[in-house]
Amino acid sequence: MDADLRISLIESTPNLVTPIGIATDQQDQVYILESHTHSPTSDYDGPTYDRIKIGKDVDGDAVPDEWHMYADSIEDGMNLTIDDQGTLFLATKDQVFAFTDEDGNGISDQRKLLLEMITPTPVYDHAGILGVTSTADGWIYVTRGNTGGKRWRIKGADGSFIDGFGDGGNVIRCTKEGGAVEEIATGFWNPFAIDISSSGRLLVTDNDPDSRGPNRLVEIVMGGDYGYQSLYGGSGIHPFLAWNGELPGTLPYAAPLGEAPCDIIDASYTNFPDRYRGHVLAAVWEENAIVHIPLKQRGSSIKGIPKKLIQGDSLFHPVAMATNSKGDVFLTDWVIRQYPNHGEGRLWMISGQSSHPMMVHTEAKSAGHALELPSTTDEIKEHLLSADPFLRAKARNTHNQKLILQLVESDQPQLRTQGLLMARDAAVDINKDAIFELLSSPEEEVQVATMLYLSKLGMPSDKAVLEKAFAIGSLSAKAFDAYLATIRHLNPSFIEARSKAKDRRDKALERKLPAGFIQNIVTNPAVDPSIRASALRAWPKRSDNYEILASILNASSASDLLEATIYSLRDSDDPEAAALMLSFAMNPEKDVDLRALTIVALLSKQEKYCSDMIRLLEEDLHILSVATLRYLKRCNPDGPIKEQVNNMLDKVSVDLAHIWHHPNEPKNGEPSQGDPAVGKIVFHLPQAQCRTCHKVDGWGGVLGPDLSHIGSSKGKELLTESILEPSAQIAPEWQGWFVIDQEGNYHVGRQIDVGRKNVELLDISGDFITYKEPKDYGLAEASLMPPGLHLGMTDYEFAGLLAYLAQLK
Repeated sequence: MDADLRISLIESTPNLVTPIGIATDQQDQVYILESHTHSPTSDYDGPTYDRIKIGKDVDGDAVPDEWHMYADSIEDGMNLTIDDQGTLFLATKDQVFAFTDEDGNGISDQRKLLLEMITPTPVYDHAGILGVTSTADGWIYVTRGNTGGKRWRIKGADGSFIDGFGDGGNVIRCTKEGGAVEEIATGFWNPFAIDISSSGRLLVTDNDPDSRGPNRLVEIVMGGDYGYQSLYGGSGIHPFLAWNGELPGTLPYAAPLGEAPCDIIDASYTNFPDRYRGHVLAAVWEENAIVHIPLKQRGSSIKGIPKKLIQGDSLFHPVAMATNSKGDVFLTDWVIRQYPNHGEGRLWMISGQSSHPMMVHTEAKSAGHALELPSTTDEIKEHLLSADPFLRAKARNTHNQKLILQLVESDQPQLRTQGLLMARDAAVDINKDAIFELLSSPEEEVQVATMLYLSKLGMPSDKAVLEKAFAIGSLSAKAFDAYLATIRHLNPSFIEARSKAKDRRDKALERKLPAGFIQNIVTNPAVDPSIRASALRAWPKRSDNYEILASILNASSASDLLEATIYSLRDSDDPEAAALMLSFAMNPEKDVDLRALTIVALLSKQEKYCSDMIRLLEEDLHILSVATLRYLKRCNPDGPIKEQVNNMLDKVSVDLAHIWHHPNEPKNGEPSQGDPAVGKIVFHLPQAQCRTCHKVDGWGGVLGPDLSHIGSSKGKELLTESILEPSAQIAPEWQGWFVIDQEGNYHVGRQIDVGRKNVELLDISGDFITYKEPKDYGLAEASLMPPGLHLGMTDYEFAGLLAYLAQLK
């Protein structure tokens, strides 16, 4: 903890029980929402309802001395805020209220319902209405979770409403009287906290889907889409989902956060040292920590990397924060790591050395930065052509049909892409000829945006247009997953089911491909080989169809299709697969790099072909020799084969003895620059474990980050550090978790989902494994990536691996 800060415990059980939301008023009174209805157990002996307590500082030391009840009879309370006029706004999981104290006796005597979530009922505690904040210009801003994928409707006191089905959580606003309800942004999982920074930015914390992290801090702009839709399930993995702006029309997060961020506050309102000015503080419940995030300008938005400010023990579970006029930070603490009410609670105060805040915290004048939109056609086009996704998002708020169609017909690809996104959101009809032309565009973003349009507004008849564009080879291989998703959307049964869905969960809607659809693509020689390769990767039954794989391996000359076939054969259980792969590897007419990959793939098979591999050394082809020597190391290198290999190594043109003898003998004369082709071989070696956890171009595991474009973000120095010291820096989205099961066995994984009694952990296979009533679970101290993987490589191989990763861009 920073030596210039101090943290003090100022209240605890029994005076304070399971506290969540907190706020302060102009008199520095502290309002705390006590939770008693959060899935209480049958034997819970606390109060029947949630309640709001007021703490008053009598002796002037900033610590509340007296507590009394402000409001009672509250159910499913989530969060609260107070405006400068003293009105307290309370968010419950399905309602928002305004509380006032008209007679000034410190007890609320007026309670007005402003917003109500009419459907669904019931809703899970963390999937309904979550956060609330207010602005001096008469608005309150509220966050809503994904409602568990059910159809939803929120109604204001004036009768205005918004509703949806299949979308993500959202940010909405209404007047302080509950009128003029409107959506501000969408695309969230469960956005728990909302606040406005000292610079007028509307900020939200969002929890992550089951299989896609991290939790995140995002800046909100009008019309922003942050990537998640419950229509595509809870995993977060789908061609039409994004989490960090990966998809056209979606926005990136400002900062990654650890698991279960519950609240944020601008450190500029604290009495912390001036170096924290402009930082955001976040309470991270699951990780027992408070972090601070130095935010820097990124175009019109912001970005930052969190740093640990306070690390508590296992009984520190911070929830909400508020500051007083002196800049002290009050922090509620749930204490015990269990969701049901349990009767414990604490209140902390964090203070700096100063008795004055850097900035006086008053109610924000407005969320103006989020709402500033371009007004003229020229300004809209200028924003749409910007490299800044936040400016583009603001410009897409127009529903001018004439302008939208002009953009779709533009000769500038970026304007066409933006026009398609606007047409989708405004339900503007685009004729089939134009759709075909857009699908035939050479720009991948235009293709994907067109399919996003068709997936939302298309009819079954559009399937023929899409297949026609595919047939002429217009779609890129990278757009293939979006193509399959769109075909599923245009299935008449899906369109009908979506239109009639009421109470059912959106993820229950079936999205089927026509029978044999992918197989027909894989086996059609008229289809572009790169797309056939993508289809092979997307085909669940690929490894069960040996005859088809054998036909491709024997007939094709396209390297990407052959590579996909080799990977599929590697995973095949067919008894003839290994012999077929050996035949390919031994064929001198085949591409040498693919032969080398095949040899490495054979390492995953039980069969041993040691004598055959000896003969491959005679060809004296560098990359083939590297793979062959790696294979031969499984063939008892201290047995009869040792002399044969040593004799062959004396005859080859490049000294590769270090691969054969490693780690017993030192290397000699390796080049200083790594060979990417060698690195690719190393990446796919089973003992290197790279492909076990990482994907490249769609092939590999899911436990670690996708490395398909790692060279764009990391140079060789950072890549080296991440391999040699994997635990030195662990990004929040790749934080590991451990579970100790009932038998005492230790398990690790990446994502965790904790229920009342059971725990689900995403393991190395990419599946969630359920552990019933485990003995323990928590954050893994070390990276999931094992240390010392480089020790199984020669320096030459390690340099090659770095070169291979660096060129993945």
